[in-house]
Amino acid sequence: MRLLRWVLLLPGAVICGMLGSLAGGITASVFGQSAVDTTGAFVGTFAFVFATGMIAPARGREVSVGAAALATAVAFVTFALSMFTTVEAFSQLSVRGKVLTPVAQLLGALYALFLLPPLVTARSTLERLWREIVALGTVVATFGAIVVLVGTVIGLLGRGWIGLTVGLGVVLLGSVTWLFPFLHLTLRVSKAQSTIERQIQGPEVGRDISWAEIVRHVFRVVEFDRAGTTIAEDGTIRGASRFEPYGYLLVESPILNERVRLPIVHRDDFWLAASVFDEPKLMEVVATEELLVTYAPKHVLAKGLAGGTSHSLHYLITPRGTLQRYYEFEGDAHIAKPAPEKIFGAFVYEGEIKVQVNPEPLI
Repeated sequence: MRLLRWVLLLPGAVICGMLGSLAGGITASVFGQSAVDTTGAFVGTFAFVFATGMIAPARGREVSVGAAALATAVAFVTFALSMFTTVEAFSQLSVRGKVLTPVAQLLGALYALFLLPPLVTARSTLERLWREIVALGTVVATFGAIVVLVGTVIGLLGRGWIGLTVGLGVVLLGSVTWLFPFLHLTLRVSKAQSTIERQIQGPEVGRDISWAEIVRHVFRVVEFDRAGTTIAEDGTIRGASRFEPYGYLLVESPILNERVRLPIVHRDDFWLAASVFDEPKLMEVVATEELLVTYAPKHVLAKGLAGGTSHSLHYLITPRGTLQRYYEFEGDAHIAKPAPEKIFGAFVYEGEIKVQVNPEPLI
């Protein structure tokens, strides 16, 4: 089996290179012939070098280095034939293609050479892959700097500035490659921080709890989080983001195992909450009584979402203990069949909306 793999090494790598070149060319065909030649050269060389390391039964790194050296030699030969001979297949390349094609071949060999070991080595870690990518980015940027230097000299001699342009592109590619592991780490840290924040904040309706589970149920408001939303002197409500709720209510209820965050997604609902928390006299009342809220849209869509343009949250100031008595009514009947109108009264969706007050709920 080992002998067969050695026999198939070069033919297999060549076939992989041809297939890679074909696939790269087809993928880039919408961008013109220059993109086809460049992408085909890069992907084909990458596939050739990578395949040699995969097929080799032993000493894969050394074999891939040899393949990369062969690809480098081919790149220099391609450049020499296109620039200094009249061989039709090479001399007819565009000025851009004469530079881009060999550069793409060199880059394909470099990327395969650096990415192969961590991807095929047993028990290789993500940290090793990131180290190889950082080293790869450094090498590519250095190669780009050399191309910039050579391109500048050629440009000063009046032979065009394509070399300088290509070199700057390679430097940019190397910089992006070098930065990639750090960007990935930043995203992972950000995701971890977001997860921790969610755990600290607790479950959120719409994210962790379905809206359908809370329709017409009653909650006690514990806190009001404005989430950066402001109310101007003329009453205009300005949210911190068009893609985030106006604010949140931290609520609790006998139907919940813990406190949850209830998003405020309608500006009228935010205004109603603010009308309580911005009024010192009402806050003194709420401190000794209860501020209750229920999610009862005028029209309920699939998954409990509110339909139409009417607000969905209804507020009530009522004596402390009302919520407990409401859910204990007739053996927890309101858990299965919520009837918030018994304490909130008729819901108002149009005209004058306000926080209701019920000093003597019939519960």
